Amino acid sequence: MHEEDKQKTAIITPFGLFQFNFMTFGLRNATQTTQRLMDNALQGLDFCFVYIDDILIASSSLEEHLDHLKQVFDRLRKFDLVLNRDKCVFAVENLSFLGHKIDKYGITPLPKKVEAISNFPRPKTVQDLRRFLGMLNFFPRFLPQVSQKQLPLQKMLGKCKKRDKTPLNWTDQSGQAFQDCINDLKEATRLAHPNSNAAIILTTDASDRAFGDCIQQREGDSWKPLEGTKFTILTDHKPITYAFSQKIQKLSPRQINHLNFIAQFTVDIKHISGKENVVADALSRIESISTYLLAYEDIARSQQDDEELDLLIKQSTSLTLQKLQVPNTDVMLYCDISTQVIRPYIPKTHRYQVFRNLHYLAHPGVRATVRLICSRFVWPKMEQDIFNFTRSCISCQKSKIFRHVHSPLAEFKVPNQRFVHINIDLIGPLALSQGLSRSSRDENM
Repeated sequence: MHEEDKQKTAIITPFGLFQFNFMTFGLRNATQTTQRLMDNALQGLDFCFVYIDDILIASSSLEEHLDHLKQVFDRLRKFDLVLNRDKCVFAVENLSFLGHKIDKYGITPLPKKVEAISNFPRPKTVQDLRRFLGMLNFFPRFLPQVSQKQLPLQKMLGKCKKRDKTPLNWTDQSGQAFQDCINDLKEATRLAHPNSNAAIILTTDASDRAFGDCIQQREGDSWKPLEGTKFTILTDHKPITYAFSQKIQKLSPRQINHLNFIAQFTVDIKHISGKENVVADALSRIESISTYLLAYEDIARSQQDDEELDLLIKQSTSLTLQKLQVPNTDVMLYCDISTQVIRPYIPKTHRYQVFRNLHYLAHPGVRATVRLICSRFVWPKMEQDIFNFTRSCISCQKSKIFRHVHSPLAEFKVPNQRFVHINIDLIGPLALSQGLSRSSRDENM
């Protein structure tokens, strides 16, 4: 560590005050600093994958592997980095890396991890269920339609509360969902390694509820899913295929930012008809991709204790609130029927959840978000709430341009003689004096 930073690691012991000479675990930026150091040390070695202090070296033959090892050792020696020989594995055809099994065919979840999750007993409390979902969602890339299949389990979590020991009430649907999640993990899809000589495509599609995409490479007569490399984008949105061929002067700053981001990966965008875009289209039609789902039962309970709703019912307002039954359920909700669209009343505890579910679909601006939510739900001062929620959206702040126009302060030239400028301040109204209620103060410059 740098000499000026050592004092920041000081600790008090019965034997005196001590400070670390080398970076230790637990420091706030230790992980980021280590990753940055390793990236700099092994920069340019495209056969290496580095995750903090773990180094993965991929080679096509033993001779090439020995040459790769030599290059890595030279770099580590140059940066004064030392390896623990007992923790190193050399020249193997498959290995365990960050909870995954990696071989020449691709990457799959580690068998012992799969076995541990498969033998996990049915959770008895909310805390146990949250633990199970946490383990399962370590491998979301390998599980098809993971959000939809976990939906019955997510509904059982209820409100987010630490160490929740609430007993679970299992139904046939939730029990089947629990077993389906385990079976999907046992039959997890193998993700193939990118082949630089194979054709690679990204198929995309979006519906009014979700968006879906799948990156694949061609092997023989079939397409296999894989992870990132340069690729061709196939989309059924034809206008976007001309995005990189138009003049930059016609684009808004936001469009330029979006295209610059896409260009980091590819500029090859081709059109595919909707009926042929099978994979991505199926993913985009999943009924819900969010874990923040609205539960009618919770809204109904919150309405019973909502003071704002009580005032609206008692007072005369433009809203026409009436208790209606939610279709296909036994839940009764207060809804506004003053417009052609029936809009449920949302209590204060669920308003940000409603905003998140709708705004996070495409992160529209303030006015679009207001129209989107106001056409479906209702609550007091909702436009102001939506404005504040949208302005505080981190994703919008990172990617959108906000123009702040401020007029410059007026400047007066220094006068070269008296009475060039005469400034007058008006003061009042004051108490009447000689029939006048205002006064003025002159300053001559």
